[in-house]
Amino acid sequence: MALLIRQAGEDACGPNFARSKPAIPCNLSANSPMALSARQLAQSNNRRERLVRICSSLPEVTHEVVGEEHISFRLRKKIFAYYLFDHHGDGIIGFCCKSTLNEQRRLVRSDADSFFVPAYLGSRGWLGIRLDLDEVDWDTVTELAHQAYILIAPKKLAALLESN
Repeated sequence: MALLIRQAGEDACGPNFARSKPAIPCNLSANSPMALSARQLAQSNNRRERLVRICSSLPEVTHEVVGEEHISFRLRKKIFAYYLFDHHGDGIIGFCCKSTLNEQRRLVRSDADSFFVPAYLGSRGWLGIRLDLDEVDWDTVTELAHQAYILIAPKKLAALLESN
């Protein structure tokens, strides 16, 4: 992953951004902590693979890497979920999926440590769940993936999943 760096206190990622002094991602200020911890990074590969297995088990689902670290999950041409890896330096590794505004609000209100409103898609009811916490509720992740799939699936495919 290419990461533009700058010195602490430098105003922008200008021509002097690649010095060997303390490096800070361009989207963080000099006073911001680094985005991802060593613990988050150590767990990320296994958790990403588990999420891919969960989503790929749904009928006709494909996935593809988008950007440098994100993954989109599609049913035919419709995206129903994303794996987000430090999206815009937010320090979160998460699963973001289609939902309803009511469900999003209910879950975020009930557990703001695990659930979040994702950037850009949150206003349309999408919901995020953190995959970088010490404990991840994989049953909830699976249920959210199934519900997101059902929201976009044609009736016959949705019925297949609902009958199981």
